[in-house]
Amino acid sequence: MKYTKCLNDSCFFTSLDKQYCEIHHCFGASNRKKSESYGLKVYLSPDYHRHAPNGVHVNRENDLIIKQFAQKCFEKDYSHQLFMAIFGRNYL
Repeated sequence: MKYTKCLNDSCFFTSLDKQYCEIHHCFGASNRKKSESYGLKVYLSPDYHRHAPNGVHVNRENDLIIKQFAQKCFEKDYSHQLFMAIFGRNYL
């Protein structure tokens, strides 16, 4: 298995350095372990991660942006068919 790397050195939405950020699994719940094993994680500042208005756990638009990015990362290394088989939903 090839490890897909989505993590940058700063917040996905801002330029805040990763040392001040939290790691967010792009696909959670039942897909959290899959997200971990394929490296589908991003750094997010607390304002974009948790329960602030922009936080991906409450802001559907920002959550979708992260999921689309992760799917594109995955499909660069693998295929759309494999993404669908593993995650079961198309976000693009």
